[in-house]
Amino acid sequence: MKKLPIYFIIVVLFYSCAARTPNSSQSKSDDEKYVLAKELLAQSAYSEAFKLFQGLYQGSAEKSDFITSSKYYAAYCQYKLENYKDANFILYQLITIHPEWKKIDLAYYLKAVVQLETHNYIDAFIQFAKVKSEPYLSKSNAAKGFYLQTKITADTVEILKKRFPTDKFLTSFQNKPTIISEVLTFSGKDLNIAVLMPFEASANNHFVYEMYEGMLLGADSLKKNGLTINLLLYETGKDSAKVIEFTNLQNAANFDAIIGPVYNNQQATIAQFAKDKKAIVINPLSQFSTFSKSISGYFLNKPSFETQGKQAAEYAFQNFNRTKNAVIIYGLDGGDSLMAKAYKIKYEQMGGKVLVFRRLSKFTANLLPTVMSKTKMDSVSHFTIFTSEPTLGANVFTYLETTLLEKTATYKVVNEEGKEEEKKVENKTKVTDIPVIVTSKWLDFQAINLEQLVLHQTHFVFSENINPSDTIYKNIETLYFDKTGLNPTPYVYYGYNLMLYWGALLGKYDKKIAQYIKQTAPIRFDDFYYKNYTSGNDNGFVPLFKLENNILQIVNAPLKNE
Repeated sequence: MKKLPIYFIIVVLFYSCAARTPNSSQSKSDDEKYVLAKELLAQSAYSEAFKLFQGLYQGSAEKSDFITSSKYYAAYCQYKLENYKDANFILYQLITIHPEWKKIDLAYYLKAVVQLETHNYIDAFIQFAKVKSEPYLSKSNAAKGFYLQTKITADTVEILKKRFPTDKFLTSFQNKPTIISEVLTFSGKDLNIAVLMPFEASANNHFVYEMYEGMLLGADSLKKNGLTINLLLYETGKDSAKVIEFTNLQNAANFDAIIGPVYNNQQATIAQFAKDKKAIVINPLSQFSTFSKSISGYFLNKPSFETQGKQAAEYAFQNFNRTKNAVIIYGLDGGDSLMAKAYKIKYEQMGGKVLVFRRLSKFTANLLPTVMSKTKMDSVSHFTIFTSEPTLGANVFTYLETTLLEKTATYKVVNEEGKEEEKKVENKTKVTDIPVIVTSKWLDFQAINLEQLVLHQTHFVFSENINPSDTIYKNIETLYFDKTGLNPTPYVYYGYNLMLYWGALLGKYDKKIAQYIKQTAPIRFDDFYYKNYTSGNDNGFVPLFKLENNILQIVNAPLKNE
């Protein structure tokens, strides 16, 4: 369950916020750290929260609830960071040393979920068997059901049933197929949407079910407003054969819309279908604009790489005013290359100048000083670094810091009184004078710490704005957890947002959506544009974020009266 960190608030670990007097007791200090760690946890700053929780119990022989709870939360942070081995080890210690903990069922439940994530299904069900009390028993059964239905193959289910004959939930479980193979007769009263995805249980397609569950939550929300949406599921596998089967079904073009498929090698088939049959196709995850540029009924749910690059360039030109000269470094990934090229074209169209435009990899990152050797840093407005490679990102930051941080070398001068005095060598341009623009993936880079991101005035390009602290997403988290016994990943939110937007638009325009979508005013969600298709067939609003007062905040939210 990979969290996309792009969509969360980060709080810097700043101890001065819990100022203490010299006479403060150690217990009070620990209490303050615990409170701060819980706040960081609530803001999804799992790495920083873990450090605090770990510091509270490490080296302590106590068996207090305070220490045990700190261990549990530390394990939970590691689980959210997908460090399942570390989470499992901490939970093992907790269960072994603190078996009397009043919330021990919570530890069993989390340990079971961690084992599910690493496909250790027998160990997972051993832990589930230890859970005896509510609400953890219900959550355990919800998690079992979700995994059995969506992520564990039928053969494995049968093995588990034989291994755990006393597990009533497991033995009574029937994997009922929800995939259909023909188009049903439509009533015409509701929206009927085909969902083409690889639903067959697999360790590699967890995201499909997470996104689908989010779509169901979005459909439920629309139903409360009078719009009923029927989602009909079709198995696509990983090649184009199943997609071709779908396009050959009788009346397949009668769907109000088609969501999917998700793999790039299946897009040509469904795009041709959209072109030939005037069907509405919504690609849920892709950011490649190959078909959305040329086929009126083919839409990207997310901004294309080109749109992301253009929007970032516009922001940079309008807001980075020390000079109008950019340095663009990009990696080997195709999306990074498309973003970089679109950025360069747009920035130069607006009147800016690109001093350096260079493709590098983790193997050639050490060439950066040579690449920059003929460029004076005093003339640089900002760095744009589009790369998915942590090593390259860390090398760029190291170069900037080495070049621009205050120098320690000194030299002697003679003052007006004729005496020698020592002065430091100074840089005219400081690190903080040259902001950087990067992709949201940088929030995952372990090689770069939070302080560096603040120091470099880092701006992050996101494909979607999801803030788990918002009330609406808190509600989604509660609903999803109640249903599955699991915490939502970003794919749950993607599915929810997708269904909320496209369902409402289809309910208004039906299949004439391709005709009217460019005339539709951008739809606002909270204080920013949720979706904007006035300029093309991909979402034209690209949210940019920056760390302001140690919190990740959107910097290009439109005014409320726009």
